[in-house]
Amino acid sequence: MKYNSIGYVPVLGAYPYTALTSQNFHQDSSPDERGNIIRFPFGVQVSGGWIAVNPLAAARDFSAILYDADGSTILSETVIDADTFQTAAALRSAYLPFSSPISLNANTDYRWVIRPNTTLNNTVQDADLPSASHRTALSWGENCSHTERTNAGAWTNTTTKRTFCGLVVSAVDIPSSVGGAAAPFIMCRNPGPFCERS
Repeated sequence: MKYNSIGYVPVLGAYPYTALTSQNFHQDSSPDERGNIIRFPFGVQVSGGWIAVNPLAAARDFSAILYDADGSTILSETVIDADTFQTAAALRSAYLPFSSPISLNANTDYRWVIRPNTTLNNTVQDADLPSASHRTALSWGENCSHTERTNAGAWTNTTTKRTFCGLVVSAVDIPSSVGGAAAPFIMCRNPGPFCERS
């Protein structure tokens, strides 16, 4: 990775991971919810989220959940039937659209996590980083880190780790301070899972 006074910068096709770790967990594990805590420097609308998960076998159902800033209010929950999702011995990415776009506030922490709904393991993958500063070489920059908790308790965040999951931005808020009349949301031409650090 190239380093300058701003921080670590992206190198196309290269990622500053020290390890990729598969995490097996179920509803009685500690933790039993894993994912990322994400914030945006501007208001956005998200049309859904993506996850990379392997239920390992049928009947290992799980939920993908978007939590509000308080870490407990559910903005969206998608329950996945493992019988129809993926049962091969490999992680698969899936896009999970919301029933309608959800507006997220600027500079506010939200959590997008995976929670198993049975006592049988599901697998997700974490990417470990050499330091918290290496997040600047990744999409979302320092605004995305791993988060986890057990039994709906307190969340623990780890700035040197990320889980392979994220949100799909469909519109961006352009404040009136930029110039001209306020435009509540500008639709993204090519909505994608990442908000690139500027």
